[in-house]
Amino acid sequence: MKLILNAKEKNELLITALCSFGESLRVWEHEIEFEGFDYVNAKVKLIKQYSSREVSLCQEDVFAHMILKGKGIKIVDCEDEENIVLFDSRKFNQNISKCDASDIIKLLDDNGDYDFYNTDAVLQCLIFGEVTYG
Repeated sequence: MKLILNAKEKNELLITALCSFGESLRVWEHEIEFEGFDYVNAKVKLIKQYSSREVSLCQEDVFAHMILKGKGIKIVDCEDEENIVLFDSRKFNQNISKCDASDIIKLLDDNGDYDFYNTDAVLQCLIFGEVTYG
């Protein structure tokens, strides 16, 4: 089954998956790298967008903005620091079709019927193009 997501759904999917990003990075033995200026710039833009709504801003929102609308973030293998993946909008859009549709549906469903394994599988597919780490 092929899912077609609009920009809002893609953003929501990424933000939801990024809620487990820190844990996934530990499991994969990877780290993230990004320019502090890029993070602050994304955060300022989001604060302006969110100021009219009563919504709190989370780190996941900032990372999603950096990935989908900014320069992206680097994913670095701790055991092989030469192995770097740039996770940006191009990589996201290139790999989203490689994700399991049922995992995407679970993450987008309002009932919250997903767990770390669903978010981790989606993140791995989005970043690496396949589930590599379990």
